Amino acid sequence: MSEPILTCSGAVIGHDGRAVCRNLNFTLNTGDCLCIVGGSGSGKSTLLRVMLGNELPMEGTITYGDGMTKNDIGCLPQTQVVQRDNYSNSTVRDVVMAGCLRRGWMPFFTKHDKQIVSERLHLVGIADIEKRKFAGLSGGMKQKVLLARALCAAKRLLLLDDPVHGLDKTSADEMYDLIETICMAGMPVAMVSDDIPAVLRLATHILHLSSGGEPRFFGTKEDYLRSYEGKLFEAGVIL
Repeated sequence: MSEPILTCSGAVIGHDGRAVCRNLNFTLNTGDCLCIVGGSGSGKSTLLRVMLGNELPMEGTITYGDGMTKNDIGCLPQTQVVQRDNYSNSTVRDVVMAGCLRRGWMPFFTKHDKQIVSERLHLVGIADIEKRKFAGLSGGMKQKVLLARALCAAKRLLLLDDPVHGLDKTSADEMYDLIETICMAGMPVAMVSDDIPAVLRLATHILHLSSGGEPRFFGTKEDYLRSYEGKLFEAGVIL
């Protein structure tokens, strides 16, 4: 059995010198869909930034394993205003292609990159609009484009921060269908979400964070639903 692709050991995460969650311990393996839940201010988005390598934990470690590096991780942040402004004059294909840019490398695209872009466009179901301007798309279609962009970067791991934020129900359902397809294809996913039906549908493992304290739970979805926190979560209460 291969080692975990990501291991978090005794991590303390926070911002501006203030810890928001302490003593984080969990692992992420190939094939996992880890759903990260918790109340407002519990550090869910901060944790994704630390997992991505954009921030360091205040204490403890988050390490990559099984040959993975931070350049193998793709991320779809919750807030996309900056990205949408930056791509106002770009085509759909241009936006998706940007996911192939290597961190710290000169921006060039290989034949393999272009093949990956075409595959991601088809996977997300937007190949037929690849020449359209990104700025003219609906919110749901923009989110699909940005998901395809994240998938171009995600060689080993995909991080999603509330991927249906601001979407109507139809667009949200389509996004969850895509995420399920991605998970079933074997791509490990870590997703921040308080959408209870979506978490119960997609998760293999659940990490329940607690603002200002230690996590309430980490383990399989089945074990979570047998726990006190899980029973409340299933009933619509998020501690």
